[in-house]
Amino acid sequence: MINAKLAITSVEMSLADISQVMGHSSSGGFDRGTPRRGAGVYEHTLWNLELGGVGDNLFGVYGLTGAIERLGVDLADRVRLLVERGCDATVGIYQEFVPNEDESGHGIHLDADAVAWVSRAGASIDVDQYVLRATDQA
Repeated sequence: MINAKLAITSVEMSLADISQVMGHSSSGGFDRGTPRRGAGVYEHTLWNLELGGVGDNLFGVYGLTGAIERLGVDLADRVRLLVERGCDATVGIYQEFVPNEDESGHGIHLDADAVAWVSRAGASIDVDQYVLRATDQA
């Protein structure tokens, strides 16, 4: 399974400020100063946008690429504006798989247009892969 999010972090801007620039509310996140589970508070604001629908599996050659490209040029330019104001932007890609099951499904494909979107936005790409045991999926 592959899921992805666009994340904007800032130590200066609020969630509302980022949402206003982005033209979208966050699909998850928190403001700087929000209490953390356990102890302390968050020292930065986090704004998230799920790529695809929440829980969608962006599997396949074009699933992830298409989700990034559908964000559009306008949103890339809005992200770039936030990056120029000191925010960090990341396209986070999360993949879970069971070894020895459909070996062809363990790769992540981004075409030139998706990479160009990330570049235009001034964002980075972060890939996390989680290898599961067959018993973890039950």
